[in-house]
Amino acid sequence: MKIQILFKKLSEYDEIAQSPDQGLIIFCRGLGIENQKKEFAQMASHEFLNFFHGTIVDQEVTWPYPQQAHLTLRENALLVCAKRVNEILLEKARKKNLTGAVGVSINILWFSIQHLTSAWIGHCPLWRYRGGEVVLIHIPDTLGSRRGLLTPEYNIPLSILGVENEPVMGTKEMTWSPEDLYLWTDPNFLQSSPLPQKNLPMDLRHSEESSVLLSVSG
Repeated sequence: MKIQILFKKLSEYDEIAQSPDQGLIIFCRGLGIENQKKEFAQMASHEFLNFFHGTIVDQEVTWPYPQQAHLTLRENALLVCAKRVNEILLEKARKKNLTGAVGVSINILWFSIQHLTSAWIGHCPLWRYRGGEVVLIHIPDTLGSRRGLLTPEYNIPLSILGVENEPVMGTKEMTWSPEDLYLWTDPNFLQSSPLPQKNLPMDLRHSEESSVLLSVSG
């Protein structure tokens, strides 16, 4: 799979990581204490790829967490990675005495020949363009929390560290087409006008908000 980034404008606390051979791209945004955001975003993307390659890609390795029966194998794989990354981030935050003050919002796209498996934790939306139709595939702040928290049933406290109510990882599987475009963006980008009315990528170039526009080919 080939992921082509058509446009990219990132803040200093945003981080993108890719695994081209696996068709995987990760978007991370650091949250919380200003001088720690970038470090935690970089750490999350780096550790996610390390664990993904060392545990998920290597099929001989036993996963450290049980699978969820209502998720597909690939959705479970992303969930397992997020749980491990969360443990690493929590440990780092505790060492720095930052628990509850630093976190990461994460969006993941994992392409195979026929399907896209996506997952997200936090407040950054991700959109798909197909045949003139715009679809929100990563729904930010599912419970209305401005801290990037989702529902607790998945048991992954990743988007904000040290909270009592653990956030959920939203997951979704769908087909994809070479004609599709995917937009990861800052929530503030959507406040000026509804996304379907925007003239991309021209509006992206004139926006001061973080955004990445990409396409995929087999």
